[in-house]
Parts: sequence; C-alpha cells; structure tokens
Amino acid sequence: MNGDQYSRFMSELDSIAQKLKLFPDDLQDSVYNDWRKLLLEKGYCQPVVEDLEPPQIEAPMSAEALDELNDERNYASEIVDFYAKYNLSKCNDMQLSAFVAYYFTVVAPPENRVEAIKENHLVDFCTITGRRIPGRPAASLSNAKNLKKYLDRVGTGTYSLTKVGEHFVKHTLLKDPDS
Repeated sequence: MNGDQYSRFMSELDSIAQKLKLFPDDLQDSVYNDWRKLLLEKGYCQPVVEDLEPPQIEAPMSAEALDELNDERNYASEIVDFYAKYNLSKCNDMQLSAFVAYYFTVVAPPENRVEAIKENHLVDFCTITGRRIPGRPAASLSNAKNLKKYLDRVGTGTYSLTKVGEHFVKHTLLKDPDS
C-alpha cells in the first residue's frame, strides 16, 4: 500500500469508527465484521490469523452526551426504517441519490437537514442501511442530475433536489407500500 492509499485507508477507518457509533450496541459487532470483510476484499488490509474483536466504544460520561448519542442512533434507525418500509433496496443509484437528497432536505431531524447534499450523504446513507456503496458516489449524484434531472448542481460536488426529483420521490418511491 503506497502513502496515498494508506492515508485514504486511515481516513476511512476514522470515518468507520464514527459511523459505528450510530448503530445500536447489539448491531455494532455485525457492522464491524461486515466493514472489515469489505476492506479485506478491496485489499486495504491483510487478513489476520485470529479474528479481532471490534473496538469497544465507551459509554459517554455525561447525560447530555448520552442523549446526543441516542439521538444519533434514532436518526440511523429512522433511515433504516425508511429504507425497509419503502423497499428502497430495489432503487438504482440515481433513484437512491434523489431519495437521499429528499431525506436530508425534507425528512431528517432539523439538526441534520441541509439545503444540498454531497457525496458523503449518499455514502453515509448506504453505510447505515447496509446497501452497497456506489463505486463512484459522485458519479451517481452527477448522473441523477444529468440523466434524470432529479438534482441540480449548486456547487462543486454539491447537489440540491429539483421539483422533478421531489415529485419522483413523493409519488414513486414513497408511494404507500401496502397498496
């Protein structure tokens, strides 16, 4: 692994450690093992003789920190619920990009809402739901803009939901799953 790959790998590990905290305690082992397996498959790390234990995440010390962590877990849980309820696993990457933009601009808790999304929003959404992360997340967003007009570009790598995208999400993706 060269220096650039190592830096990227370390950055990914930091990101994974933060995202792992979003999952309930009983799911953290499973998520950790899935990510470790993915890193092995991509050649970012070497297999070890013995299975490693997932990192232990210490409980926050203050009640305020515990409430914040619980809010994050509820946020992740809400994303998983939406993903399952509306069967978003059948969406292609462009459709999912539109939903992610809709979620983070309309549905997300107020403190998590944004005017426009970036690649990391799509990656985080996929990570939380266990969906395969698109090989080129930035290309998925760009394609949702250029091919389907679900998104508008508002800056370098930053996209906002269009009326077409909002209509698609509301009337196609979020249609009553029981109908």
